[in-house]
Amino acid sequence: MGQIMANTRITDPDHVDFIGKVKSLAEKNLKNKKISTREKLIWRSAIGQSYSNEASVLMSSDVMRSIELLDKSEKIFIEIKDYHQLAMTLVGKGVCYAKILNFTDAVKCYFRALKYFEKEKDAGAAAYATMQIANAYNKQGNDEKAILYYKKAMKHFESLKNPNVEDILTNIELNHNIGHVYLLMGDYVNAEKYLKKALGLAESIGDTQFASLILDKMGRIYFKQKKYKEALLMFEEALKQDQSDLFKSNVYTSLGEFYISQKKYKEAENYLQKALAIGLQYNSLNIEMHARKFLYQLYKEAKQFDKSLEMYETYAVLKDSAKIQESRDALKEQQLKYEFENKELLTKVAQQKKMAALKLENEQKNARKNIILYIVVSIAVLLLIIILFLNYYFKQKNLAEARKNEELKQRLLLTQMNPHFIFNSVDNIQSLIHQKQDKEAISYLTKFSKLTRQILENSRENYILLSEEISMLENYMTIQKLLYNNNFRYEILIDEEIDPESLLVPPMLTQPFIENAIKHGLKNKQEDGLVRIHYRIQNEKLSFEVTDNGAGLTQEEEKQHKSLSTQITRERLESIASGKNISIETTNIMDTDNIIQGVKTYFEIPYVFNH
Repeated sequence: MGQIMANTRITDPDHVDFIGKVKSLAEKNLKNKKISTREKLIWRSAIGQSYSNEASVLMSSDVMRSIELLDKSEKIFIEIKDYHQLAMTLVGKGVCYAKILNFTDAVKCYFRALKYFEKEKDAGAAAYATMQIANAYNKQGNDEKAILYYKKAMKHFESLKNPNVEDILTNIELNHNIGHVYLLMGDYVNAEKYLKKALGLAESIGDTQFASLILDKMGRIYFKQKKYKEALLMFEEALKQDQSDLFKSNVYTSLGEFYISQKKYKEAENYLQKALAIGLQYNSLNIEMHARKFLYQLYKEAKQFDKSLEMYETYAVLKDSAKIQESRDALKEQQLKYEFENKELLTKVAQQKKMAALKLENEQKNARKNIILYIVVSIAVLLLIIILFLNYYFKQKNLAEARKNEELKQRLLLTQMNPHFIFNSVDNIQSLIHQKQDKEAISYLTKFSKLTRQILENSRENYILLSEEISMLENYMTIQKLLYNNNFRYEILIDEEIDPESLLVPPMLTQPFIENAIKHGLKNKQEDGLVRIHYRIQNEKLSFEVTDNGAGLTQEEEKQHKSLSTQITRERLESIASGKNISIETTNIMDTDNIIQGVKTYFEIPYVFNH
């Protein structure tokens, strides 16, 4: 049974019923107390693989559910010590994480899988896991690391003595990916080298579709090098391959672009019209858009201005549609990622509360039993009872203190991630998209995503590097500038004596006061606002200061200049400083003529050294 499941790849949603039946059969057999230990392992493995196969079915439609199912598979394979299936499950989780742009966790899963594959000396699987690591770096635009891990994957392939067809297909993809990255980097020599190797492997197993794709890219290399004779030869050879219409459309477009460069407009139009027909037939926005782009260029150069205008207008509409779709996809992926991280955080908080409650309940039960026992014993043990009671008292005090610290963290997190801030940020980013400011929208979306991740991750830590805190403030201030229509600028100053990489500080202490400076200090400033953030160290004491150039505070405002988040911060500071009275000063900034120039808030930040 285990072998059957191991060799079956179920990816068709119609097979969900089959998966359920396998799982039900396995659960039924596991209830039989007479089965052997070996049979138990087989049926447990079958359940684990049924979870993996169901995750495979749902991966394209419900990534979150796929991750949950793969988590169940992972637990089973760890329990039965089936490390090969565990590694395959980890690769699947990595693919899911990559789909929601969580490349950090994706790479962690791939590396864990790689460790098991290398331990088993499964070179083919190790190469595949390493290639997935490279793909993750490639998607993040880290070309150097992508190339590094692609080449490491290649070393695994070189150690294969008898590669099967699946291994060769992966090797073709690997060489193609390396060549593609070099092509994007403009390194045509290396791009040609690896694409030729991929072509040889594709031809050796008769994979004509992959051969067409590779030949087309080699033609583009020669075209960029102005080796037109070699380029045309590659494009024509690509067209000869047995392939689907969608693959042919790429070659038709390449030939169209090639003949435009040679001023052979009739041949160019012929190929581009074929590509356009395929795009329309298969409802492919991308193929249609590229075909119309080059037809517009062709008709313009051929001075057929009516046709040129018609093509350009249609191309412009398609391009706008593509950008809108890309923006929607990006927002959807970010939303999925946020929902996953938020769900993970809420689950962790719930587990912590449950464990704390169970621990407290058990301690209280034990305490009651001890009290009953102590009443029965003689007065001689009275001293021992007192000692135990005091011990219990201090334990409860420590638990209460710990719960208070956790509660403060969660309350602060909620103030950081309030819905008003999130929805305003998303609305402003959407506004940029509607205004066709795509670069700005993508930049702000990236910073908003990073800020969200930083807040969620840092909320779990007691201390983080000062450099990480400053990075988070940079992202926060950028988003705030967007929300306030760039009517202010900001500066972050750090004394030269401070090494941000060597100091650890409590996370998110300063943000509430910076928010007050923007929200209250600059509320009447329509332009030329300034928020200055300054970290100083004097007599081994680290201090934080934030100033604004607003209208200042009246006496009544100074009394009421408090918010929930600043109150929480004060409580956190007092908790970290072991109850010591913490001074947070907020005063008006006065010039020599006693005129208010803004507001200054400053306080001391506890820190430790990063060893």
